[in-house]
Amino acid sequence: MSKECEYCSGKGFITCNCCQGKRLITKPQVSSAGMGRYSPDRTTFTQNILVTCPKCNGRGIIKCPKCKGKKIIKKKQK
Repeated sequence: MSKECEYCSGKGFITCNCCQGKRLITKPQVSSAGMGRYSPDRTTFTQNILVTCPKCNGRGIIKCPKCKGKKIIKKKQK
């Protein structure tokens, strides 16, 4: 016997919890010259850049971890 997955509402996917569905994340990049926030010793600076989310590969959604994308969950018989 099967029933609709309650975790994803039967969609088979959920919003990516890494990027919250925005498809991009902010990542600090350290360099030795340019614009950004300098380190206390003023030798390097950090600049935030946008990169494709590594968890969802820029899709904004991931496969449901409960039903594994199948949209249904098998009920165990007693």
